[in-house]
This record gives sequence, C-alpha cells and structure tokens, in this order.
Amino acid sequence: ELARRLPQFQLVPSSELFGATGTLRATPDGRIQRTLPWARFVDGVPQPVLSPGAFGDERTP
Repeated sequence: ELARRLPQFQLVPSSELFGATGTLRATPDGRIQRTLPWARFVDGVPQPVLSPGAFGDERTP
C-alpha cells in the first residue's frame, strides 16, 4: 500500500496514510514518518486514547 502512495506523497506533501500501526506522512526531505496512536494501559491491556485530556489530568496526548 505504501509503495502505491509514494507518488501521492510527492505531489501532495500534506498527504497522510492511516494504517494499522499509525499515521504515515512524508517529511520535506522525502522520508516517511510514522506517528503512533496514544494508548493507556488498563489492567495491563492497552486501550486507545481517543480524545485529548483523556488521561484525567492536564496532559494531552
């Protein structure tokens, strides 16, 4: 999937690809950068953090 999207990343620098392991985007120098989703462990199991402030304090993901 990523290989098919490389031309799009070159033509539209703000393009993003939402995948199973995070969001992929191209940096200005042509590298692919992955941003991982935030999670919080509950009873040893990671749970996705869906909104800012979900930690119950002033921190935001």
